[in-house]
Amino acid sequence: MKTLMVSLLAYSTAATGALLGAWLAAKWPNPRWSSFLVSSGVIVATVAVWAQVI
Repeated sequence: MKTLMVSLLAYSTAATGALLGAWLAAKWPNPRWSSFLVSSGVIVATVAVWAQVI
């Protein structure tokens, strides 16, 4: 069960990072850094919570 949770955390983190990378590439000449920082903060908080659960 722990292996399943770790793999789900890894895959969801990778997918979220890929989506953020695609967003940044699409907005590259003038990205809204405030949105990027908020989104990154949410991802870091989510990963931290899941890491504590595991």
